[in-house]
Amino acid sequence: MKAARKTTSKPRIDPRILRDRLTPIAKIVAGVLVLVVFGLASERVADAARKDPRYMVDPTLLVQQTLPHWMPNEVVANVREHLRSVRPRSIFADDFEDDLRSDLRAASWWIEDVHGVERLFPNRVRVDMIMRKPVATIDRGDARYFVDAEGRVLYSEARSKPTAFVSFAPRLHIRGTDETETFELGTIASDPQIIAGARVAAEVLEVCSSDRRILPRVQLLAIDVAHPTTGLGAIPGVVHLVTDRDVLIRWGRARTDPSGSTEQPVERKVKALERVETRFPGLSGLDEVRVDLEGDPMYKAGGGTWIRCEEYKDEAPAPGKP
Repeated sequence: MKAARKTTSKPRIDPRILRDRLTPIAKIVAGVLVLVVFGLASERVADAARKDPRYMVDPTLLVQQTLPHWMPNEVVANVREHLRSVRPRSIFADDFEDDLRSDLRAASWWIEDVHGVERLFPNRVRVDMIMRKPVATIDRGDARYFVDAEGRVLYSEARSKPTAFVSFAPRLHIRGTDETETFELGTIASDPQIIAGARVAAEVLEVCSSDRRILPRVQLLAIDVAHPTTGLGAIPGVVHLVTDRDVLIRWGRARTDPSGSTEQPVERKVKALERVETRFPGLSGLDEVRVDLEGDPMYKAGGGTWIRCEEYKDEAPAPGKP
């Protein structure tokens, strides 16, 4: 008699349990498919929007701000003409703001920075541009050049004609420069002493704008960048201010000088100059003044030696004493 064959049967899975197990997976798969389809559709819509001419920013409609009032009409027209070179772009373009800032700075050397970019749909943009401002002038032959705080040459005009900067004209003139150097608009001067003079000019103008006690009493006209200060010649980065009475004021280096000079802070230089001026109104009768030293300022008159200008003290006799 044959032995009975053993048979094994697979366990049956309850359809309800299988459905419960598959439902979360099906939801995930369905969600992924929806996202993929939606992403593809959104990308097509975005790509179509980027190509739609209705959303292309026209360079002629780019700038929605008034340029500074002190800029001559010729400069304003020049800047706006340069802005036409900014390439059109979709208002939906990737990295729209960063790319626009870079293009604006490259369009004109007058544009120092762009702080704000506001999109105005469908195809306009309002920007907040920071313009470079001339702080000093340099003469070369029959031409006068205007430089900013970096020593960048911004503008040139004939010396024989009235300046185009009617409402705003740099008060300081940089002298003592290398007369062989030629200037190209939009570039930084190659002479480091010109850059040093431009830094000091910006520094002095900033101080004078916040403290108006200086200029009315000491009329500053120029910055001498080549006057010898030692037997070996001028010290790099050190400059002199020049008054209307041709008094030299050794200012030293600017606060922004890259050498990291540890000389007197600007505020102390101003106070030191005021101390000397109090004793010599308008610095009359002096040849040279030093305010870049620690401690008391010094002055020199009549070709003599340096004299320390000590702190003035009122030594009036006490009441009741002769």
